[in-house]
Amino acid sequence: MIIDKSPRTRPALIVIALPASLSNIAVEKAGLKVTLEKINELIGIFHSYNLPVIHAITAETVESVTDHPAGESQPVSPEEEPRTVHHSKDDITIIKTHPDAFTGTSLEKILWERNVNTIVLSGFSIYAGIALTAIAAYERDFMPVLAGEAILELQPERETPMLAVLATDYAISPVSNLRIKELIESWVNG
Repeated sequence: MIIDKSPRTRPALIVIALPASLSNIAVEKAGLKVTLEKINELIGIFHSYNLPVIHAITAETVESVTDHPAGESQPVSPEEEPRTVHHSKDDITIIKTHPDAFTGTSLEKILWERNVNTIVLSGFSIYAGIALTAIAAYERDFMPVLAGEAILELQPERETPMLAVLATDYAISPVSNLRIKELIESWVNG
């Protein structure tokens, strides 16, 4: 396999799914509906440019993980993640067993096979899944981008300190969906 190592930016969207055990808590959160709308907006943008969309499903969200080795790309029905997150037949789903989406999964391989060097992170919990995936991406030479409008923090008291660590130590800060769309347009037409 030949992997294109050119410096051109090639993004993928990663949607960190809400763990099933937290879904009832999150449904009561005022920001859930808006966050899901913003996640779906990003999914639509990535689909319109034929860019990869990867759903990272927490193992507890999948009813029968024993049927699928953790970390392998699996066809997962839309019912296995929050029903309002769009999921195309061309999307990729990984099953994660750790807080970040890289450890114990085939995510890095999937990204390199598609010549992706930039990941846009959306979904649930800046404190856990999003931040740890951003750091793991950074350490693996991917450029992480936080989709600020498409992230819901379930523990708001932890959000500000974690965003400060990401900004100070890794130069990673949240950006709007509009800015992400502008970046994609410049990267694709670049």
